[in-house]
Amino acid sequence: MKKYLCILFSFIFVFIAFSAIAPVFSAKEAECRIITSACKITLNGGRLDSCLYDNREESYALYDGAKIKIEATEPVGGIYIKFDRTPHVWSLSYENKTYKCGEYGFLHEYQSIKADNVKTLSLTFDKEVSFADIYVLSRGDKLPGFVQTWRPAEGRCDIMLLSCHSDDDQLFFAGSIPDAVNRGAEMQVCYFTHHWKTHSRPHELLNGLWECGLDRYPVVGRFPDITRVDSESEMLEIFEENGYTYDEMVSDQVELLRKYKPQIVLVHDINGEYGHGAHRLDSHTLRDAAAVSADASKYPASAKEYGVWEVPKIYIHLYGENKIENEIDVPLERFGGRTAYQVSQDAFLCHKSQYDTMFTEWLLGTRENPVTDSRDFPRYSPRYFGLWRSTVGEDKIKKDFYENIILLSDRDTEHTADETTLFEVTTEETTTSPVTEKETTISPVTEKETTAAETVTETETTAAETVTETETTANTGAETEEAAEDTQMTAEETAAETAKETEPTGTQTESAETTAENTEIISQKENKFPLIPVIICSVLFLAAAFATITIIRKKIKNK
Repeated sequence: MKKYLCILFSFIFVFIAFSAIAPVFSAKEAECRIITSACKITLNGGRLDSCLYDNREESYALYDGAKIKIEATEPVGGIYIKFDRTPHVWSLSYENKTYKCGEYGFLHEYQSIKADNVKTLSLTFDKEVSFADIYVLSRGDKLPGFVQTWRPAEGRCDIMLLSCHSDDDQLFFAGSIPDAVNRGAEMQVCYFTHHWKTHSRPHELLNGLWECGLDRYPVVGRFPDITRVDSESEMLEIFEENGYTYDEMVSDQVELLRKYKPQIVLVHDINGEYGHGAHRLDSHTLRDAAAVSADASKYPASAKEYGVWEVPKIYIHLYGENKIENEIDVPLERFGGRTAYQVSQDAFLCHKSQYDTMFTEWLLGTRENPVTDSRDFPRYSPRYFGLWRSTVGEDKIKKDFYENIILLSDRDTEHTADETTLFEVTTEETTTSPVTEKETTISPVTEKETTAAETVTETETTAAETVTETETTANTGAETEEAAEDTQMTAEETAAETAKETEPTGTQTESAETTAENTEIISQKENKFPLIPVIICSVLFLAAAFATITIIRKKIKNK
């Protein structure tokens, strides 16, 4: 009787082991797959342009309007579009229903298919639209890591980062975004300038933020990245020549403060780090905006729409008073043991157009001397900030931006009942003299795009199309030029080698692998392979098998 019970228990153990392992493999099979190439796709009745599925963000196709029809061989789970320019509202139709899309203006937009067995669907764009890439995904439980599912920039935030250009957030504010994400702080990243004269940097901006784990969509300002001048007044003159005034800049900064009501604001060095005039303007206009954002009589339009706001804490990069040393070199479990600084290093690799600049070596180091700690960042380390203004008291520990701050996620309804009276204590603040404001306002210059339907592949190195903050120009200081010349080749090799290691294969985009590796998507968290349960089940299986063999051998011997 005992031997039959042993055999029975052995089979039970085997059944349990396989039952535990089976969901692992079925979960892997349930991942969404890119099925674009297996679909029949037409655009305005013709074939889909090849540049729309070449996985190259800098290639694009522009249309006066577009009607896309997709016929798949299996149920579709979602559509992911990388637009070349911010889209107008468009519609997605299937099973005799039409859904409104594009209302948030996401450059990278994912739309899930709500029905279970949809194989035919259509996308309608009534106005001009420019595409970079279009992906069709199968149904599944988890999206590929490169698919970005953004939340709109709505509601209050704990911390606001005012970056001048699309890579400054990963350079002079390196570590700040991953640190905020790791803390569960609501972060709003805002950019003083835009890069719409290029067809790569707007994508690089989003890819870098996504690599940092941020899923709240950024705000990109209306002022173009025109050129680099190492003088605030000269930079302002250039903006004015292009139709933008200092008063408009302050007005936009005031609106950001009132709309998002941040508890903490981070802004550029007063001297523009390495001297960049646009960095100086970004910092100066923010300080002037903070001085009036609580006054309803100043810039009354935004006061009427959003109310007024006094920012509790403002930190200026490299500011000489009330210094803090932001700790961004501690391993973070959320990011697989990488430090916040190292996450920003990986995020900078998304900015491929900036590989040949001096900033690459500043942030990453060289192959012989790699930078792994933010203290090694030369001269302009993202660790060092100063508390320029506070209504909640001075910092004591001085290791991060969050002293005397309660995160929104930790507040109860009683604390958040009245936003305008959250911070009533005021302290003496440091002020700076503003640049003279101009009374006349000029309508902003609009950058016109080609309107005819066409396909263009941009060469990023052409001066006519690409304007970057980091180009070595005649206006660059002698010291910067010398440093750039000495290190340019080594920096390029370092970036290229690092990028090669993270370069995706198959149908993913160039930044997909680094994005997929460490980014968690809302409600679609990555499922780690359950190694420990598998080991336990394997041991049980072996034990059962051993027990069965032993019983059989004894039975044969007894005979």
